[in-house]
Amino acid sequence: MIRLRKSLVLLRILFCFCIFTPINIFAEIEKFESKYHLQAILENPTYKLSISDFEDNQKVVDYYPNVNSRIGGGVFFKEIAGLSYTFATPVDESELSRKGKTTFEDWRLNLNYKKFQFNFNYQKFEGFYIENTDKFVTGWNSEKDDFLQENHLKLKNISFDFLHVWDPEKFSLLSSIDQVERQKVSGGSWLWGLLAKRAEFTNPTPVIPLSLRSNFGSLQNLVSSKFSSITLSGGYGHTWVYENELFFTVLAKAGAGYDDKVYITTESAKALDGIGSKFDLTFGGGYNGKKHTFSSFLSSDSNSTVIDNLSVTNSTINFNLTYGYRL
Repeated sequence: MIRLRKSLVLLRILFCFCIFTPINIFAEIEKFESKYHLQAILENPTYKLSISDFEDNQKVVDYYPNVNSRIGGGVFFKEIAGLSYTFATPVDESELSRKGKTTFEDWRLNLNYKKFQFNFNYQKFEGFYIENTDKFVTGWNSEKDDFLQENHLKLKNISFDFLHVWDPEKFSLLSSIDQVERQKVSGGSWLWGLLAKRAEFTNPTPVIPLSLRSNFGSLQNLVSSKFSSITLSGGYGHTWVYENELFFTVLAKAGAGYDDKVYITTESAKALDGIGSKFDLTFGGGYNGKKHTFSSFLSSDSNSTVIDNLSVTNSTINFNLTYGYRL
């Protein structure tokens, strides 16, 4: 299945390649005969850029873009092709005043096979607010006061992610995540993956608030940084099935790899290399029936790197709710 998402207008195109397998009454994976699968979709993504003291995570700045949830729907033909369309709901005027405006693009392309998954992501944001403003403003009220804002802070992520399922007969991504087939027996499989990523952020002024800058030594006036990394990860995925149609799935991966980094302060620029880390977690479940489907998933994707005494973490958390009907 292929998914493609873009900014305020979110587009997802799905495509599956299936290899013919003779029907076996003892098969753990079941194919559906329905020609069409209609879906209603709700997504609530949260993006975050965190800059912290490597030795003291209490000294941290959490930047969030001001984006809202997305809703839409889709129609799919058998296990071959489909199209879905979702859009971002408007941000309330009071939230725009308190958190500022974010302009963004968010493209996601996902291709699922029986044993493999390929993901290509492109994200670009401009305009962030500091979620933990209370650490920097004495007497700040989270219910009514404006957040500290960096309206010209830009963040861009480009990544390609590959995932391999060692035993797809015991653990089906197409069943649990996409529900284009059904896993009938509880089971799991080891996973391994490879990630290539390019990330960068830039701001006209230092990204660390004045009250915290003295904790970061030579990096206290950091205004820009670029990271290129290749990360190898491993993990495990498991689906628990109850009475064929109810399921709960957990996927977890962790890994480390090579980082090439360039950072710029108001005084100088420096390049160095090192080790970066990655952690992914997805869990959720639902109902995968012959006519009706329902699923709810929470996924977290986090990448971290260290520059001298400064730790930079770029993460995404997404809540997804989907209802489907087979025709």
